[in-house]
Parts: sequence; structure tokens; C-alpha cells
Amino acid sequence: MPVAELLLVAEAFLSPPQVAPSYHRHSEIPVRVVYFKRQLAAPAGAQVPCYTRPPIPPLYKQEVTTRMAYWLMKSEPDAYSIDDLKRDRNEKWDGIRNYQARNMMRDDMRVGDKVFFYHSNCDVPGVVGIAKVSSKPYPDPTQFDPDSKYYDPKSDPDDPRWILVDVAFVKKLKRTIALSEIKAHPALDDMILTRKGNRLSIMPVDKAHWDIILSLE
Repeated sequence: MPVAELLLVAEAFLSPPQVAPSYHRHSEIPVRVVYFKRQLAAPAGAQVPCYTRPPIPPLYKQEVTTRMAYWLMKSEPDAYSIDDLKRDRNEKWDGIRNYQARNMMRDDMRVGDKVFFYHSNCDVPGVVGIAKVSSKPYPDPTQFDPDSKYYDPKSDPDDPRWILVDVAFVKKLKRTIALSEIKAHPALDDMILTRKGNRLSIMPVDKAHWDIILSLE
């Protein structure tokens, strides 16, 4: 095997390049072969240009993280309460028909993320328990059920419009951390939950806010 090929093979084994999807996997090889051959053929001391692949576009650079995220998910207790989740232990969070909330479940939630279970549209709305995300996102089956109030006739089974995750019971709080109490706490005034006009049923929670709410129990 020629020396140039030996050098190319050695480099491929020692430091395989990370190639973005927009590049052909072997797009560098002709450039490197030319470079090594020119380097071997050049006179001693000659300047040989170094050919390199263009930088990988930022679009394809994905940060790998294991950091846990924190969420708040609302449910009307008459429909499904923290006691229901305690009984069932695990339940799919179906019926979400808001695109922003859907996107958070589909794109941002990871198995193991912690969740504040929040009772809404009741006498004392507030945080009543803790759950965790227990599944990867998958299509909400109620969108295809004509008998369900969440049925969506425009949702294509080959390209489902609505996505959900499962949540698992962790604990019921000793008392309800009421919305009024959360709004009155100076360190929680910038929570998404307390923002005027916010009507999301799912929202992220900062770790600092999470710790403060738990300390109020």
C-alpha cells in the first residue's frame, strides 16, 4: 500500500471525523489523498497548503446533556386529580390541543424529568404533588377516536398532529401550595405560571423556583 494511503487509513482509525448530515461521509477523502501525495512529492522545505473541510454548520451541532428539566402540568381535579394518579401510578397525559404545549412534550421533555402536578379550575388552584415523565413522546390516541372529545378528524395517522408523554406518580404534597401563595412570594414573581395572560397547561419551571415551592410545603 502506498505511504499516502497508509497515512489516510491511520488517520481514519485514530480520529474519525464527525460529519454533519449535509456532507457526504467520504467527502474529505479525495482532499486528504491529494494533500498527502503532494506532501510526499514536494521538495524538502516547500510550503504545502493544507486543505480542510468547511466547518460543520451550527444547525447540526447538538449539545448532548443529561441535565434534568422541571415542568408544571395542570389538570382539573374533577377530570383527573393527584389522587387519581396516585391510584393509577402511571397515566398518559392526553387531550393536549395547544401547539406550544404539544411542542414542549414532543421536543423538550425527557424521561425522568420532574413535574409539579397542579390542580386548576378549582376552589384552591395550586401545586398538589410531584410526578415524573415516564415515557418518550408518542401520538395521542384520542385524536383518532371519534368517541373522544379530543377527536381531531384532520389529524393524519401517518403524520399525527398531537403528541403526549406518560407521567408517573412520585408523591402527594402535605398541603396545596396555592397559586395565591406563589404569586405573593417575591422570589417567584417571574415564574411563567404567574405571568399575566398565561393560559398554558404545560410550562417549564426553573430549578430555583422548583426548590422554593418545595420549601413552602
